[in-house]
Amino acid sequence: MRRIALLGVLVFVCSSVAAQVYVRDNYLMFTSIGAYESYANNETDRSILYYYTYGDSSVTSRAEVQEGENDEEQYPDFLNLILNQDNIVGISSFLVKVDLINGRALAINVNEPNAYWSLVNEDWSAPLIYLSEEDDGIEVLENIENGGWYPAARSSEPRIGTTASVSSRTASSARPIGRIESNGCSGAPRYKCDEYAIWDSIPNPNPEPGHLYDLYRMDYKVVYQKAIIYFSLQSKQKSRTAYESSNWIFVPTYDAAMKLDGRVRYRKRCGGEVVKNEVLYTVDREQNWRPYEGSRSLSHYDFSVTFGIDHPQNNPRTWHDYTCSIMSGYSAGHAGMTWRSIEQRAGGVVHVGSDSQTNPYHGDTAPSASLPILCLRVDNVPAPAGITPDFYNGWAKGSVALSSPVTGSALTSRTAADSRCSSQFGPTWRMAEFHDGYYGPNLAYSGGWSYWAYGNIPVGTRFWVAINDQPANPWN
Repeated sequence: MRRIALLGVLVFVCSSVAAQVYVRDNYLMFTSIGAYESYANNETDRSILYYYTYGDSSVTSRAEVQEGENDEEQYPDFLNLILNQDNIVGISSFLVKVDLINGRALAINVNEPNAYWSLVNEDWSAPLIYLSEEDDGIEVLENIENGGWYPAARSSEPRIGTTASVSSRTASSARPIGRIESNGCSGAPRYKCDEYAIWDSIPNPNPEPGHLYDLYRMDYKVVYQKAIIYFSLQSKQKSRTAYESSNWIFVPTYDAAMKLDGRVRYRKRCGGEVVKNEVLYTVDREQNWRPYEGSRSLSHYDFSVTFGIDHPQNNPRTWHDYTCSIMSGYSAGHAGMTWRSIEQRAGGVVHVGSDSQTNPYHGDTAPSASLPILCLRVDNVPAPAGITPDFYNGWAKGSVALSSPVTGSALTSRTAADSRCSSQFGPTWRMAEFHDGYYGPNLAYSGGWSYWAYGNIPVGTRFWVAINDQPANPWN
């Protein structure tokens, strides 16, 4: 039924686009490396791929085979769509079998005798090309297509960018392809952050054993996916629910808004820098932002996304924010400004501020350092007896506390830093700032350098503090 429905929706496929990809036997065939890359880079409408995947009974994709499973981490969405049930796709003059479970891919010239089944059966008597997960497979195939040779096998173990075939070719007549570095630009490694947070617990109106509360959780991730012939930056969040004694179920947020606030900069192999920002809102069960998709790797990336979700009963909204960040190739951040606890008084009153180490103009502590953040909740409470605020020793009109230690390089934005405080202490908390001390009639004026607040912080403890008007933060 699903095939018929999708076939009806996608029957309009443009013939000029269809000329770039078609079904050959039981797999998708891209007519050239350029045609493959136009789809991999999302430069053309992918509806034709869905048409062939779900509308042509001669090809069954990974997406269909794995329906209901969750191995998207291992195989990105695009590969799940174009690989058939044997994990094979045709690209130009090659058949390619992608095996991300073992971190490799195999390729063979499409015109070799029994080429398809040589791949399926991994028949090393055929001239197979071996690609490891360290290779940019598209560049290796492109190099072969432009005149590279299949080298003869020199051992029973396949080598990167070579065939493992036992053939009549001699070592003297074969030229190794080797790893292609694209003018010396190496690919960045794969990183990800992958976490979840309980964002709500609602009492069941008809409680029963094991079901006193409905629990809500947000799963979120940021990942650079390396897939040999495909590379992708992706961020994703999902809404899930469960009872106390049940498994987590992927569900809509029930009128709770989901928010995604993303920032990214990256460089393709030997390419110029790209900077993108995105803010998305939705009422749904899942939210995605893919600032980069492509078949060639990145040499640098700095990717940070703050995910948010609110309680459907809150008015006004109260966001629960959580940040995921990954970085490779770029400097690990900027020196950050730090303060310390100067004095602790009875009654839970603490004096925090700068000292001889503090540099509010350029930062004073390397981003590799791991320190807590000074977090602040402003509730306009008056200064206690014995505190006379002035410009250099103001009153913060609230309470301070220290977060768990965090490296400066993880503080990729003020939003990311604020979310560390709100996720640990509550939605009204944020990172404290240099000018949060107030003085004068009705505390109408903002000072700097130090201030008093309610809180208990051991004297001498050092921590990160933000500053709004100078480039002295780790994210500068």
